[in-house]
Amino acid sequence: MHAGGDPPRLGPRIALLRNARVLGQPSLVDVQITTEGLVGAVQPAAGRPEKSQNGLTVDAAGALVLPALLDGHVHPDKTLLGLPPHVVDRLLSSSGLPAATVQDRIAREIAVRPAADAELSVEGRARNMLAACAAKGTLRVRAHADVDSHTGLENLRAVRRAADAFRGVVDVQLVAFPQSGVCGSQPGAEGVPSLLRAALTEFPDLVIGGLDPIAIDGALDAQLDLVLELAALV
Repeated sequence: MHAGGDPPRLGPRIALLRNARVLGQPSLVDVQITTEGLVGAVQPAAGRPEKSQNGLTVDAAGALVLPALLDGHVHPDKTLLGLPPHVVDRLLSSSGLPAATVQDRIAREIAVRPAADAELSVEGRARNMLAACAAKGTLRVRAHADVDSHTGLENLRAVRRAADAFRGVVDVQLVAFPQSGVCGSQPGAEGVPSLLRAALTEFPDLVIGGLDPIAIDGALDAQLDLVLELAALV
């Protein structure tokens, strides 16, 4: 069982990518990279083993060079990454709940939380997810973390700590996700407006998320009023 993924060790700075393929260029190119990690120049491939004097030279051997990938919707506080498969099976079967509707899946996830947290902390599982993202070239993510009466702001704090551990490797935008509703009667929705206000105070760069205000909250106008009120506080 993994206690939580660590950021990849950063090797020597790459200053020159030789023989790379770039979209829009019919032939192979050499890509010069500045000390700030930006593309400095794209030139026709020199065709000879030139080396940069200011960093590592890598022969891309015709591989396609792309910007880092972005995942706009991850839930690092829900992942079970790092747990052995038999533990995952046990956790999912132990809830004893069907998962046919969104409400069913929310109820099932809430039921599994305590056992999952006992196996590996939210921060540890979130670190595992960010490590997996970094390993596959996904270096920008929008990370949702639950805010409800069960967790308060603890999941937000845990995901923030994981994001801080990966600072400089994975760029994380944190989203307060009121999964149980903002102003409805679903279990877990009690006190969420106050929690979201407190979250904005604690995390000034926070994004406020939400679910279907009709199907989950049953209160379209009330949820929109609250979200607009919170937007005015930013």
